[in-house]
Amino acid sequence: MLSTCENSLQHPAIDAKCQVRLLRLYPAPSRARMPQGAFQVVDIDQLPCTPYRALSYAWGSSLVQNDSQIIEIDGHAHQVRENLYSFLCSVGQREEYGLFFIDALCINQLDNDEKPQQVMLMDKIYKHAKQVVGWLGALDCQQYANVKTLHESIRQDRRRWDQATWDGLTFLSHASYWGRIWVVQEVVLAASMEVWCGPFTFPVELFENSSPMDETSKLRFAPNGSPNLSVSASERSQTPAQIIVTHRLRHVLRPRRRPEWDQLHTMTQEEIQNALLKPKNAVHTYKSRLPDTLWQLMWKFGRQNCSDPMDKLYGLLGILHEDTRAQIKPDYGRGVIYAFYQALSVGLQRLFPIEDRTIGEQFLDGKRSYISYYCDVRNAFSLDDEITKPILRQVCKELQLYRRGRDALFEAQLSSIYGWGDLDIRHHRHHREFEKAILDIAEEEPVLEDSRLFRFHSWQTRKFTNLAGRLTSKRVKSPGWQALLDD
Repeated sequence: MLSTCENSLQHPAIDAKCQVRLLRLYPAPSRARMPQGAFQVVDIDQLPCTPYRALSYAWGSSLVQNDSQIIEIDGHAHQVRENLYSFLCSVGQREEYGLFFIDALCINQLDNDEKPQQVMLMDKIYKHAKQVVGWLGALDCQQYANVKTLHESIRQDRRRWDQATWDGLTFLSHASYWGRIWVVQEVVLAASMEVWCGPFTFPVELFENSSPMDETSKLRFAPNGSPNLSVSASERSQTPAQIIVTHRLRHVLRPRRRPEWDQLHTMTQEEIQNALLKPKNAVHTYKSRLPDTLWQLMWKFGRQNCSDPMDKLYGLLGILHEDTRAQIKPDYGRGVIYAFYQALSVGLQRLFPIEDRTIGEQFLDGKRSYISYYCDVRNAFSLDDEITKPILRQVCKELQLYRRGRDALFEAQLSSIYGWGDLDIRHHRHHREFEKAILDIAEEEPVLEDSRLFRFHSWQTRKFTNLAGRLTSKRVKSPGWQALLDD
């Protein structure tokens, strides 16, 4: 019998470090209209052999009134937001029943001990899912016709698209779903993915080229196949969907297979000329498995939306390098300031490891300066400088960045003096960044004997002491030298 409690969702007990809950959706009895399901507990080790799907969707705002519906789970009524309810109804209409992972239901969001442990497992959950379903939401009447036209064009493999088809793709590519921070790792980690919108299904590959670009701009990529960090005109024209879907796509040139060369002896001169004019190489696209760095993700996805500001960091853990992820322990009980401190401290540690003594080049790299990374993290968390500057000073002191920055400046200036480096090095804008940051120290740091500047000054002192000793041991005829020694 259905419980009359309005929101009495009972979560089966799990070991949050090594178990997850999955929700089995099944057809509701004819007399029941609400979606129904039951929880099933699965060990993390069993996920690769468990046929389940993982839902990727936007929760929606909790401030909207009348934005909730009732579903039934294990015989208990539970309130869910409208967007999730429409997805569950779509599952019934499509008859796509089975096991699903839905974070809003499968994780006890009120348990601050369970939630961080489950967040650390997101990479395994979405990586091992049989399929990830990206739910863009229900369709309104205004866009239904365009999206339907797009769906028919893809199904019929039409080469030429009319304006309605492009309008449908533009609508899907700019859906609010693509602005959510959690979507980034859910899409990147997916081994297989479909995008649902209303009653229509689309392949995720559709969004790889969802903005009009000429062929020349498509072929421009870095020598290692990764996207360039500089924002070009073509990158600015990318849609929100394209930015996420193509995040880990890499491009390499491979020789084209030329079957016509096998019949070279039977080809005419004109056919040979035409074959020679064809491109020799083709662009091959693949999905990189290399993990991302925190500073890259903050730079690229720091402005994505989330209901909890702490998820600006925790929502990206699944695609970070294991060493970086091991340094970040989600803690929703300590607030957004602590999450900002974690992002700043761990990111700078990975950028400028303390054990790395070769610091010159990395401190002079404009794309990776600690000032630019600080600005990216500050903007991602939407915090004021009054709050974040003291934290920056604390982190810089913990990582000895001020001293190491002075050493980098000293080395660069010394190289400039002796002609080993750029003569305009002192006027470089990144050096002015370091100088300004160094002068903005709240309190003086003690002089450290392992500092390069300290060692250089000690060397100068020893040399001058030896020189003075040699001069005083001999008779000095010049009164000027004698006065200098007396001083």
